[in-house]
Amino acid sequence: MLTPSRTRPSEGYYALMSRGKVGPLRLQIDTEERQTERLVANPDAIARREESLTSESEEDLPDGQYYVEELLAQRRKGSKREYLVQWKGYPMEACSWECASNIGSKPKRDFHHPQPQEHIIRESVGRFLAAIDRSLRVACFKDTVLRIAFSHKVFRYLFKNKTELTLQDFDSTYFLPGWDQCYRQFGTVDPIWRGRCVVFPLRVRCVLRFSKRSSFVRQQDGTFTPKSRVLEEILRVCITKINC
Repeated sequence: MLTPSRTRPSEGYYALMSRGKVGPLRLQIDTEERQTERLVANPDAIARREESLTSESEEDLPDGQYYVEELLAQRRKGSKREYLVQWKGYPMEACSWECASNIGSKPKRDFHHPQPQEHIIRESVGRFLAAIDRSLRVACFKDTVLRIAFSHKVFRYLFKNKTELTLQDFDSTYFLPGWDQCYRQFGTVDPIWRGRCVVFPLRVRCVLRFSKRSSFVRQQDGTFTPKSRVLEEILRVCITKINC
């Protein structure tokens, strides 16, 4: 039976969380203080510290080496950089942190210079704009934290991993003028227009978290097994508003 190994808190703009019961893989970082981190790994996910190749054929891989499907996140531990690796042919719960020196150049290049599809960009941007608009309609001028489903590939593509975003950081191709404002009309004879605006810079952070392990799948023999958890990509946005 494996026991959690305790390490120092990670640094960087990523936070990885887990919800629900402990599964094959659990990575947890306190979202505010980042003071704790735990890892419980599946036996199949242990001993993957050798160099991971980028060959298209898994049959060509030597023993002890695994094909990298995708890099999901990065962090720094001391002077070393690590990536959260999704392994080809393994469930999402078998992801593990690997040292950058053990990973081929192509996965790292794809991570830092992503080319997301256009429809994925527009879906993420649409959810972002909808969340901002809903927040502007609420008369609350304290700092508000929004948690938006947002592709991290799109975030790296549009914002280059920045943690503070100015108005100039938002590409006019996807963010039309006035997206950061919300005006409403009061009265009909002599209408009065009142509005709220976003205060820049916006403080943002990418967060990964596993979905709850609360549902099961019925097998052909009549037994029930836990359904595989999904790794959710969240953009945490701290927004401040003023009257404009």
